[in-house]
Amino acid sequence: MEIKEIEDHKIIKLIKFSAKKSMFTVGQAATASGKPFDEFKRARYEIFQVTPNTEEIRSINQNSYWELKTSAFFSYLSFLEYRDSVIT
Repeated sequence: MEIKEIEDHKIIKLIKFSAKKSMFTVGQAATASGKPFDEFKRARYEIFQVTPNTEEIRSINQNSYWELKTSAFFSYLSFLEYRDSVIT
């Protein structure tokens, strides 16, 4: 897989978006990542600390605080380090 393909992956885009902004709606995350609502609902357990506030998503316009899991954040940092080592 090429670096550009990885950068364009929906999961990478979602992590990048949520690393910059922790309070957002699912609709905003979907727009930023290209990940449909149903995919976001499944992926959130792998990427975010799911709290009672984010467990049940009633609307894509529901504004919530989303905290990245440590593993997702460090995996993203590892990708950036890899990308930078390959590009330079």
